[in-house]
Amino acid sequence: MGTKKQSILKIVNSAALVLFLVQAISGIAHEAIPHAIFEKLHGTTGYLLVAVVMTHILLNWSWFKSSFRKKQ
Repeated sequence: MGTKKQSILKIVNSAALVLFLVQAISGIAHEAIPHAIFEKLHGTTGYLLVAVVMTHILLNWSWFKSSFRKKQ
């Protein structure tokens, strides 16, 4: 894996962690957050989390294929 790919993965993985935590905390504390803020925060970070996870999968696609390929 190239150095550039590793650097991108560090950013993507960090973003995934932060977005996941925002999703979890806002989901758990949604009663304490005003509805308008909750919808913007939870909805937006949800879409961003999906995009970041898809990027993570694409960057690790060779590992993904080798891990789930049929072994002979």
